[in-house]
Amino acid sequence: MRTQILVITIVVLTGLILYLEWPSQPAGRGKESRTTGTGGRLDKETGGREHAVTAQPTSAPTPTPTPTPTKKEEPRMTKEQIDKAKEQLKAVFQSIEETATDQQKMKIRDLSRSLAIAGESGISALGEVVMSERADCAAVALQELATVMRLPGRHMEKAQGTALLLKVVSNHQNVSVRCAAVALLGEMKIEESLQLLREIAQTASASELKQEAAISIGKIGSAKAVQALLDIARNPGEAEQVSAIRGLAYSRGPEAVNFLVETLSEGSDSLRAEAALALGKMGDKNVSTHLKDSFLKETSDAVIAACAEGLTTLQGSSETIGWLREQMSGAKSEGDKLRALTGLVGIGGQSGRDALFAVAKDDQESESIRIAAIQKLDLPEFRENMKESVIQFLKEVAAEEKSEAVRSAASVMLDEWGVTKEPKQPEEQPSPPPPEPPEEK
Repeated sequence: MRTQILVITIVVLTGLILYLEWPSQPAGRGKESRTTGTGGRLDKETGGREHAVTAQPTSAPTPTPTPTPTKKEEPRMTKEQIDKAKEQLKAVFQSIEETATDQQKMKIRDLSRSLAIAGESGISALGEVVMSERADCAAVALQELATVMRLPGRHMEKAQGTALLLKVVSNHQNVSVRCAAVALLGEMKIEESLQLLREIAQTASASELKQEAAISIGKIGSAKAVQALLDIARNPGEAEQVSAIRGLAYSRGPEAVNFLVETLSEGSDSLRAEAALALGKMGDKNVSTHLKDSFLKETSDAVIAACAEGLTTLQGSSETIGWLREQMSGAKSEGDKLRALTGLVGIGGQSGRDALFAVAKDDQESESIRIAAIQKLDLPEFRENMKESVIQFLKEVAAEEKSEAVRSAASVMLDEWGVTKEPKQPEEQPSPPPPEPPEEK
């Protein structure tokens, strides 16, 4: 019994000694062990057996946090640097004689950007130059300011830039600069500018400024913006109503569509035409039915042409031309054919020109319709932008057309345009046959 107690005591003391010595091992010294059959571990270095120890739960090592990459901030300009950039910008403005060269515009952009990202002081310095210097250069500088305002995370620049744009819109002496600032407010959807834009759309003396303000309201596109345009469009004043309708073309929503469809059927000629164009720009193909119905009922050439232009914007020129030619072929009266012909004029551009060419040369159409197609070519768009091609076509018709009336219509237009026609070459007369030799007696 004593022997057993002694053995147990020795084992316990040995295990205790090994346990106390374990933490004192030098760091980095390899210590490999294996488990023994009794639950202890055999140390390969000492050959001794460790005592069996109940495993204690150990907390997982705290992971080292991955450092968050810090956003590299652009260095701010000092006051001296801001003043120098401002003076350089003024110097560039003053060095321009008539129009800025590409190099000068690039310099304006670079300096304007530097000031725009310099914070409140830089934007304030930029504002001093923009408010006091040349209009064309100011518009370039404002555009660069807007580019910085659009960058993500530029909350301070956006706030200061908005304040500057509002100042320009309210106080700049040049209408074109004010229009440029108004357009930027709409493109960036600056809701804070809505009240000022509404006042300009209703009261500005310059029609271009009034119209730009209404379009910018439409581009802001919020419910308040749409309601503001509807209020303007429903109040007296045709100029203001036209501007509001043009602004609604950039809006969305059933209220805007319903108002334009209503105006298309009940407004004055000019308002109905504007409503047709606005519906086309909205891009909602569901309104094509309204445009076609209005087209077929209209008596005003301006509104007929506007409906066709709206359809072209909505669905493309090829589809619209095809529909108009179907209307011509199925028309029961000459008035219906003339309406379709006016629609071709509304398409405009090379597509409209070529469609009129085709009608003028169509032998299946009556002479009066073909002559009307020729006369429709006498419009500023064709006379100014496609004069050479129209003249060449008229010369061919005047020289080769079988119908005398159609040839005459082409000749009359050439005379009105002051074009000298090439004289028609006389047809070669066949040579008389050689005399037959006398018969021999």
